Amino acid sequence: MSAESAAVVAPARLAAEPVVGTVVEPGAEVGEFVFAAPDGRAVSTGEFVAYGQSVGDSDDEVVLARVSDRS
Repeated sequence: MSAESAAVVAPARLAAEPVVGTVVEPGAEVGEFVFAAPDGRAVSTGEFVAYGQSVGDSDDEVVLARVSDRS
């Protein structure tokens, strides 16, 4: 996912959604990240996931990302 295509939404809007995985490391390209989902958790290429992050002294943000690869 590229930084140019990232969409930022309010954290409260996604608070009730289930957790599908955990971010484990940055990706190979800027704006990418690698996350691990538990065995048996169906996450398909093309689906959207939300990534929470803190930026400086501002409130937390939620960035929507699309799953581009599975291994």
